[in-house]
Amino acid sequence: MSKRTSMTALGLVLFIALVALSAAAWSPEKGSDKEQIQQVIESFFTLSEEGDWDAVGELLSDDFEIYTDQATAIAKPEYMQLLKADDMFLLEWKIADLEIQISADGSSAWSKYRGRFRSTIGGAPDLVETVETLIFTKVSGHWKISHGHASIKSLDPLSR
Repeated sequence: MSKRTSMTALGLVLFIALVALSAAAWSPEKGSDKEQIQQVIESFFTLSEEGDWDAVGELLSDDFEIYTDQATAIAKPEYMQLLKADDMFLLEWKIADLEIQISADGSSAWSKYRGRFRSTIGGAPDLVETVETLIFTKVSGHWKISHGHASIKSLDPLSR
């Protein structure tokens, strides 16, 4: 192979590699938005374990609202008051079957997952399983939880 042919082949390989790297960097499948959303979900529960309700509030959009199984809609201000006044302490959490979808324009997303949460409420042990859906909105480049729904099933708190 001539030197010129080798240089052309090397140039072509480098060009293909650059195109592939660029495509990976801009691909919605790369997961940067998905990773950020997963981090928001994990931060929500980690901060809840720590009882850092102000930091939890920072993860929520200003127009956040949560729906419960009791057909109740709770807006962010009331939700934050409930969290701060509650005597529930999250001890352990696990989420499974997490699915995250991003809108085509990248401005909103949704997730669904199953959760298992061990806590104490008023000092008494509590264990629940949940099926939850969250909607996210991108605000100033950051993903915020704008809506949530949780279906909750109580379990025997003494079971593992």
